[in-house]
Amino acid sequence: MVSLKSLNQFEKKHQPKDSICIDFFGFGEKPSKEQLIAYEFLLENEEKIISSLVKGAVNSYNSIYLKRFEKFIEFLPEIKDTSDFKKAISIQNIIISDNHQNGSSFVMYKGECNWDEEHGVCIVMLKDEFITMESWDYYHG
Repeated sequence: MVSLKSLNQFEKKHQPKDSICIDFFGFGEKPSKEQLIAYEFLLENEEKIISSLVKGAVNSYNSIYLKRFEKFIEFLPEIKDTSDFKKAISIQNIIISDNHQNGSSFVMYKGECNWDEEHGVCIVMLKDEFITMESWDYYHG
């Protein structure tokens, strides 16, 4: 468990306010060099990362997700800004992948969302760069 104060911004359901489990996914017994770089970057830059994560996720939700599920738009929440998004999700765990690029592993922020309770949400970042947002079961590790 690691304390990340930036997580206080999100709706919480299943964990202490600012603590979260960070897992390293991979085949080795120890985290790889790239995973450790991603972990250290997260600890040193959490506010910058979470800010970029939220902005990227709001843009992705409005430009990609709503179009993909246009048939069900009346059931989807309206997310106009970052505060709407922060109310719509909870981040329950963080997985540092063994997949990496430019010397750092991809980091997956997984949790629940109010638009897909069955499949949840997974937001993928590379350092402080937003990569994508999908359902949590899309990323199985």
